Amino acid sequence: MSRFARSAVTVLAAAGFVTTGVLASAGAAAPEPKTATTSSMVVPVDRQDYTTPVTTTNPNDGSTVDPYDGDPSSIHVAITGGQPSATSYVHLALDYLPPGASPTDAVMTLHLTGQSDASNTGVYPIYNVNNSQAIIEACALVTELPSNFDAKNPPAYDCQHGSAVGRQSKDGQIWTFDLKQLLGYWHTHGDTGAALVGIGSGDNSQTWQVAFYRSRSTSTVTFTPPATSVATTGTTSAGAAPAAGGGARPASAVVPPAPPSGAGVSSPPAAAAPAVAGAPAASVPSPAPQPQQRNGSSAPVWPWVLVGSIALAGGSVAWAHRAAIVAALPRGVAIFRTHPRAYAVAAAALSWGLVFSGYSVITEPAHHAPELASSTSGTSAGTSAGQTSGGASSAPAVAGATTAPGVSTTAAQAGGAATVANQGNPSLRAAQTEFQGPGTYKTIDGVRVFFPSGGGVPVAQLYSGADDVVGLTSNSLKICAHAALTYGSAFHISASDLDVFWSKVNKEDNGIYGRKVMTNYQNDNYDPGTAVQAAQTCKDWGTFILLGGIGFDQIPAVRQWAEQNHELYLHHIATIEGSQGLRYSFSALPTVEQMGTQLGQIAARELPHRKIAIIYRQSSNWTPALAPFKRLVEATGSQIVGEYGVQINQGNYTQELTEARSAGAQVVLSWENSLSEIEMIKQAQAQNWHPAWLVNGFNIITNTLGSTALDQDMWSAGDWDAYDPGYYGGGFASYASQIHEFEAEYKKYDPNADLSGDGGDLLFLNWESQKWLYQLLLTCGKDCTRNKLAGLMLAGYHTVTPPNCPARFGAVYDHHHAGYLFNVLHAIRDPNGRANFVPVARCVSSF
Repeated sequence: MSRFARSAVTVLAAAGFVTTGVLASAGAAAPEPKTATTSSMVVPVDRQDYTTPVTTTNPNDGSTVDPYDGDPSSIHVAITGGQPSATSYVHLALDYLPPGASPTDAVMTLHLTGQSDASNTGVYPIYNVNNSQAIIEACALVTELPSNFDAKNPPAYDCQHGSAVGRQSKDGQIWTFDLKQLLGYWHTHGDTGAALVGIGSGDNSQTWQVAFYRSRSTSTVTFTPPATSVATTGTTSAGAAPAAGGGARPASAVVPPAPPSGAGVSSPPAAAAPAVAGAPAASVPSPAPQPQQRNGSSAPVWPWVLVGSIALAGGSVAWAHRAAIVAALPRGVAIFRTHPRAYAVAAAALSWGLVFSGYSVITEPAHHAPELASSTSGTSAGTSAGQTSGGASSAPAVAGATTAPGVSTTAAQAGGAATVANQGNPSLRAAQTEFQGPGTYKTIDGVRVFFPSGGGVPVAQLYSGADDVVGLTSNSLKICAHAALTYGSAFHISASDLDVFWSKVNKEDNGIYGRKVMTNYQNDNYDPGTAVQAAQTCKDWGTFILLGGIGFDQIPAVRQWAEQNHELYLHHIATIEGSQGLRYSFSALPTVEQMGTQLGQIAARELPHRKIAIIYRQSSNWTPALAPFKRLVEATGSQIVGEYGVQINQGNYTQELTEARSAGAQVVLSWENSLSEIEMIKQAQAQNWHPAWLVNGFNIITNTLGSTALDQDMWSAGDWDAYDPGYYGGGFASYASQIHEFEAEYKKYDPNADLSGDGGDLLFLNWESQKWLYQLLLTCGKDCTRNKLAGLMLAGYHTVTPPNCPARFGAVYDHHHAGYLFNVLHAIRDPNGRANFVPVARCVSSF
């Protein structure tokens, strides 16, 4: 071997040695190269809890008192005497980010709890005290905040290695926390969450308290998309997807055109409100599998280093002995003495490669969450296309498929254990195969949805194992609802009056695919705190789906609870604000914001160019309707002459009415519940003042006012249907047959129900909403699961179920909201001589 050749090999070996070392080091330490663009996404604060020092009140049983009364609607941070006296804990659903995304920043936004938002107004005075003096630090949790929080054993926190101090807005109502410094900690330790800790001075005179409203907490996460992104969408593609389950009631699979602007059928009411049928199957290319990422790069580097080192070692020896190898005359030890440099390089390269590879295998960090490491997504050509990821257990894996996005190994194992324990449940067996077979995936509102190639119900990746079929057996289906049963006596309604439709289904139709419907109604007392307790009772009972009755205040609180507890929730009207990023809640009715627009349209057309006063509930669950209302009426020539905020259950509105009258108001928008509106109108009548009113058009208003109901003009935007017992003409003619059916069923199954009373229209809207839910469950099929119900709605479910108005998930906002039409109601004297709200226009998108 020439001197030049030996020198060349030596130089090349050294260069290769250094190069592979540099590459390996870069692969182990450097983050994934930044792409040219970043994306942002609203991510819910899906877990929120707090702890306080408690006072023992009963030495016999050790019972304790929480100064905030076990508050389910708010979290609290406080300093008393310079020392922390309340600490809160939060968790961001970072596993909702696209698989393989790398978060680069996260800003959490929290809102102070207002008096009308408080779950217990009796303790509200201690919610926000000297809050302008507050200093709150978000510190990374050492262990993950569990969904089932134990206030006696809260997780520890580490402020040294990950923290951020919150900033108040100028008015002190909003706090923001830039959590960028916590991302590094979460990258190493998993998406654990954060503690909100008050920073005290130790001074005995320092005392402050801050309460944050859970249902308005949110975060915005900025992230670098994965190199190979999974296709996402906010709408579904056209395509055929017949409803699964076969049977007598096939659902349409045609994607509807844009929402109609004309009349149709009537809108949905209570708990589950109406939507529209059929699930379109998306025909989209399957996303290409993504390589497993390690330490921020697209693939592990150490295997290539090892291969390169071995190749270099072998190549060096082979070159040195090419003549000897050809001659097949090994020379033993003499060979090394002849070519010591070649053997030295080979030994060094091989040793270094082995050492580095061993080190990489041992020290490679665990990947705790798909948003901090990456997961693998693939197609489902004959098998399920699952994703493997570690971290927070947001949606357990499905049997027969790999772990679903955002699911921890523990959750997957738990689902597997449940599978073994429930092999006798046919519903569970159906859940185990719902992701199997050929098909495509599409990401809708952040959730991957599987569309079977042969048609059938779309399947959302939210649940696995027994969690997917809670409340289902071969012969029963459990439905539980929270509602303001405490006011039932005021409307002459009892819980038994709510079950007429299901009695008919069970007795005449043998249930739903042979499953008898079992119902459970829990009183939420028209209060957010009690509503959360009612929802927990429903969960403990084992409901398949949770329903939420009328209540702007209750629903946002339960919506937040449902996200934390992964409970599938169908609810009545609520704000769109605060729902961004939530995965487990759905509504087929318009939102509070849409109601503001609807009332504005009525005022602009029927009460134009007037002076308008607004009396409204001072609550973040109500006020989002005001801005669209004001925008519309002012644009059409009306003038807002006064806005008067009132508290929940205020009772006396004399001052607000006097000021509105003095300001020359000709129209009053009363944005409160019906019982409060009755008091407002009575008190205005006592002043001999009779402006036009925009109210919630329920029969209890006209029935209670009696002969004075028509002393003032009253209008309403109804996202439900009016009901006037004994009147089937006029605006009722378009759904008179449905009214006859309703009355016949009540005569047969609940003859003592007072349909002519104050709650007759509430029973009608409850009945029609149950008809909508019934059609949804039929469309879901005999092998229905929670994943399939969610999949139907995410895929744009759109079936007309008379008398409900058409509704379509994704028509206006996201695929968790379906309502876009409303009814215009006007109080008149009907042909029977009775004052009642009647429909002037039905199922319109504008008026």
